[in-house]
Amino acid sequence: MKIGLIGPSDGPEEVLDEAVDFLMGDVGVELLVYLGDDEAITLAARTWAETEAPGELDESAFLTKVATVARRGTVAELDAIFEHDTALDRLATIRRLPPAPARAIEMIGDKIVTLVWDKAVLGEEDIANTFFTVYGKSKKMLFKRFGPRYFFTPGPLSRGHIGVLEQESEAIVLSLFSPAGVPISRELLHTGSTAKLSVSS
Repeated sequence: MKIGLIGPSDGPEEVLDEAVDFLMGDVGVELLVYLGDDEAITLAARTWAETEAPGELDESAFLTKVATVARRGTVAELDAIFEHDTALDRLATIRRLPPAPARAIEMIGDKIVTLVWDKAVLGEEDIANTFFTVYGKSKKMLFKRFGPRYFFTPGPLSRGHIGVLEQESEAIVLSLFSPAGVPISRELLHTGSTAKLSVSS
């Protein structure tokens, strides 16, 4: 699993679009989570869908159209259908947090990742059962380790950080980038061992 993490959008729409394009295109995240408590990502996804994947097809309509074009159409027409389907798949990776005080739960390997707008709603049991807690409500990026548990927020998007959480071999890795995709840091998260930080110049 590879999860992209974007903090609340508090600036130009172009910055959010840039971050989404980088995470879905260059990084290829399987899940992109917007950590704001507003509609910015919903509006951005709707605009993106209208330009990149107009005329949404269900599976039956998709298969019928492919069969028809395969018999009578051109290679370019067939390619256009598959590009449309790929665009819909990419849109399906985008998620918003559930309304507070609810939280989202994901898994990275056998580790629980809890994603929430305000970490103050989490109780002791939530924290005890979670390996990696991600939250959106913050004025700046913050990464902290407490024993075997980690807390992270990318902060507002205007502060220049987006995150990618993924499993690599036996480690879980948190990578930070600028919204444009410039590498900032890479953190190896090990249960029961010291985390190592490498900063890209």
